[in-house]
Amino acid sequence: MRQVFGVVAALVLMALPLYQSGAQAASPRSAEDDLSVAEEAFKAGRPDTGVAALQRAADQGSLAAMLRLGRIFEEGQLVKADKLKACRLYSAAAERYSDADRFTPSAPLVAEAFRRCAACYAAGLSVPGWDRNMNMAAQLYFQSGVMLDDSASLLELSKLYLTGDGAAQNTTLAIHLLETAARKRYPPAQAYLGWLMWEGKLMKQRQGPGLALLILANENAEPEDMGWIRPLVEDALLMASKELEQEARDLVEKYKAVYPAKRQSAPPLGDPQLQRQNMLLDQVAQGEVPPPVRSPAREAKNFNFNLAKDTDHFGNQTTGAHLPPGVEPNQKLEPQR
Repeated sequence: MRQVFGVVAALVLMALPLYQSGAQAASPRSAEDDLSVAEEAFKAGRPDTGVAALQRAADQGSLAAMLRLGRIFEEGQLVKADKLKACRLYSAAAERYSDADRFTPSAPLVAEAFRRCAACYAAGLSVPGWDRNMNMAAQLYFQSGVMLDDSASLLELSKLYLTGDGAAQNTTLAIHLLETAARKRYPPAQAYLGWLMWEGKLMKQRQGPGLALLILANENAEPEDMGWIRPLVEDALLMASKELEQEARDLVEKYKAVYPAKRQSAPPLGDPQLQRQNMLLDQVAQGEVPPPVRSPAREAKNFNFNLAKDTDHFGNQTTGAHLPPGVEPNQKLEPQR
């Protein structure tokens, strides 16, 4: 029995048929073989061969191939950019693996598929079925962020709750999601939350912790995020007293000791980071590393449930953090039959 959250991926595929390449003879090789061929081809500077091998692996249902091929079409560096092909591949991957939860070893890859598909709907394409649809984007970000534990999706979902675009405006829930992503040491979420705390935006001003989060984000930010994170840190440091800066730097060391290492999205084929990530996922599966707490909503089987007790440290208000966008925090949900 699929829970209410599992409907999200099916809705995506109802909008448009999956991306498929032109008619090809079935490859006698396995998807793993084609992935290896693709990796070697890219290393040897033969992108056409690599893309063809990825397409064969994707046609066999390889999640890694679907995502890599989607990114290639989206970025347009190895082939001519084709956003529609990319979005259809992400949609196909999300649908094929829609039953995955955060305990599934491939959860980070499945989450990326949902997140990238959500971005397609948030941006919109001039193609029937792919118009800008923020409600769909919010549902998909919920699936990848809350259900699959993806920090980048939590940040995007929090923005929608702050603006009310695609989801009912809920500042308490937005801050809750930002905090969750920041605790996972996701630099953009740390920077965003740190800036809100430093400025006293939407919450009580707490400049010490805010500056600490900004510094921490600046230390670990990817190059593509450094352009907007670094100016925030530099401006805050210019205004901070020596005492406040020292307080923040002491907090940075405390945060490093308490919060777990950040979780990466899928790196390119052949990246040693992927091997380390898979090793960690194996340790989780074998019980060597405690897994995240399962969402109460995932435990619902054949009974009604109420998440009214979901609170955060800002007070006793219900955040609704485990409810999909559009559902009131105190509303009981009927499990799908």
